[in-house]
Amino acid sequence: MPSYLAPLQVHANGAINPSSFVRGDTTADKKVLQANAATNKLIGVSQPGSYNPPGVAAKYGVSGADPAAVAAGDPILVFTTGDVCGITVGSTAVTAWDQLTSDGAGNAVPAVSGNQYGAIALNSGQPGEIIECMVMYGKA
Repeated sequence: MPSYLAPLQVHANGAINPSSFVRGDTTADKKVLQANAATNKLIGVSQPGSYNPPGVAAKYGVSGADPAAVAAGDPILVFTTGDVCGITVGSTAVTAWDQLTSDGAGNAVPAVSGNQYGAIALNSGQPGEIIECMVMYGKA
């Protein structure tokens, strides 16, 4: 029996970075992918950390980088509607109360008219910073 107060229980169908937007994978049931465009139907924000300790980046094919939150096939915690969580700011600074959408790397950037948004910024932030957001969905 499903629990409606439990986190979304899904698995990654590719590497997903911590504190980034995720989208449903339309090719597989209960699988998610890292978001990669402002037109993606965003379903939430990925967990803030990795299941793996630093130094295992080679598993993900990225030499010298911090590990992804999860690799393909791993379970992942996804923050959904109404949750407050951290999200990484993309290449454009955000202001508190901006509607946020995904850039090409799943990071948060301000949504413009016609974009899908997946969160509202609760504070301002510069590129690369992690800010607080509230997950909610809509079209700017």
